[in-house]
Amino acid sequence: MLKLLTFNPSEREGLQNLISLVFVVLLLLYVVFFLGDVYTLLRQKLKSFFPELAYLELLIKYGFIIVVPVLYVRAFVFGHDSLATSRDRYAHFFRSTLPSRFLLEAFNTTQGKANELWFRLFNIWRLPAHPRNWQWYATFRRTYTCRFIYLLQRWFYRGSFLFGLTLAIQEWYMWHTRGPFAIVDEGWFLKAGLTVGTLSIALFVSARNRIGDRPTGCWARLLEIEDGHKAWLAQEIVGPSNGNFDAAWAIAADLEHTWSPAPTPPAA
Repeated sequence: MLKLLTFNPSEREGLQNLISLVFVVLLLLYVVFFLGDVYTLLRQKLKSFFPELAYLELLIKYGFIIVVPVLYVRAFVFGHDSLATSRDRYAHFFRSTLPSRFLLEAFNTTQGKANELWFRLFNIWRLPAHPRNWQWYATFRRTYTCRFIYLLQRWFYRGSFLFGLTLAIQEWYMWHTRGPFAIVDEGWFLKAGLTVGTLSIALFVSARNRIGDRPTGCWARLLEIEDGHKAWLAQEIVGPSNGNFDAAWAIAADLEHTWSPAPTPPAA
């Protein structure tokens, strides 16, 4: 139950909660300020169908506008790892830092075999007594933080685009129905401010977390720890195996047995 209350982006549950919260806030702003007429119409229609239903207002606001988006985020947004599977430049940079990519090139093998070898080594580090246990935790913290930044800027860019597009369509409609001097209504400046503010947040997050030859922010911290993993792999796995995948797999098996030996069978 406590996991539902965490908002730490370096943990999976906290990441889901924060992105869900961002999505809900953007949707609430959009519905309340940009689709006010639609929201009013929806409320009237539901009241006409369910006039005796208690707490209908709360159900509309917190059921339709909050619960549904949260379920959407958790079911679809987190249904796959978009940072690892997308085709944009951020996903490409993220994949380029992965130790499994380094193993793929070092042994000239398939991505599947490289993944198996890396995780066979990496999963040993989760043991508290392992000297690289702190790097196991740090890797998860930094990769989840990058996922948060990636999703955050993506949703704010999309939100600002949706806000701006809706505002432009509404004002275009007013211009054609009321004349060229009736473009600005009483809520125009508020809507414009929300659009600019949302875009500014997206630009600020992007500026503080850049990718490239000299990444900054979360991407620099990710590259730092992944480069450390690659250096360890080069020294402890790739070098001793002379670039032979089967030899590297045997080294990984020995390490796995050393740190997580099979239980001793009971005496006969």
